[in-house]
Amino acid sequence: MDSQRDASVKTAILIPTYGRPHRIEPLTRSIRDNTQIPYSIYFIVEEHDQATIEAVNRVGARMMINRGEPTYASCINAAYTATTEPFFLLGSDDIEFTPGCLAEAVSCMSDSRIGVVGVRDPLHPFVDHSTHPLVRRRYIEEYSGCLDMPNTVLYAYKHAWTDWEIASVAKVRGVYYYCDRALVEHHHPGWHPGGVVRSDSELFDATYAKGNESVTEDFAVFSRRARSWVNLLRKRKPLTRADRKIIGRVMAREYPIRAKIRSQIQFIRKTVLQAGARQRKQALRAP
Repeated sequence: MDSQRDASVKTAILIPTYGRPHRIEPLTRSIRDNTQIPYSIYFIVEEHDQATIEAVNRVGARMMINRGEPTYASCINAAYTATTEPFFLLGSDDIEFTPGCLAEAVSCMSDSRIGVVGVRDPLHPFVDHSTHPLVRRRYIEEYSGCLDMPNTVLYAYKHAWTDWEIASVAKVRGVYYYCDRALVEHHHPGWHPGGVVRSDSELFDATYAKGNESVTEDFAVFSRRARSWVNLLRKRKPLTRADRKIIGRVMAREYPIRAKIRSQIQFIRKTVLQAGARQRKQALRAP
């Protein structure tokens, strides 16, 4: 049920959307048909995107106008400020819910130490990464999604790497939990190396093309910022067996993915070091 500020609603689904009015109705139907727990949907739109605004009005969902920068991070941060639900999912207009996925993710929050729950994205190459995680509001209020600024969900990247930062920072703090039972399908063209969205897919559109324009700039920013946590990420301690039992997981099921987790960490470290080397070379060439 999409409740009108019902006190029983504990979870908000935040959906920034732009230029895709045809995706609004199928997305709201997918959420409704596959979710048994109370929830609230908030679409965050741009004021000039009239076709999308009309599509949201047709399905009767709540809507916020983004008054900040026209970016994913700006939309999410504004929606976080304007809502009150204890948990919120960082959604998008290119996802599809599967049966019980939101309830599975919320159940992992039964351990009050967990601040960010990763949901399974079959498209993403790193098994414990989550493009669209569930976040505990109190975690953001007390610790923030960024190491260097208070009460902020996402750092102000123009488009890419927002998910990498919030997940990495939560892992460093030991408050990230990956829930492979919560499958949220991401209808996305996929990526070329370097994070550029594939343009040879039938799913590719002008919104993806706009995001591709800032991938290189966003990656440079991410590389600089990641230096503050990448070494800590390598040293983090996983949750103990007792910790995992609290949220209904079995250690033997989780640890086969450790090799892939190590591969992810090595990839981040390598890209950060390479970016640093390029910047040093550029500085030496400067007059």
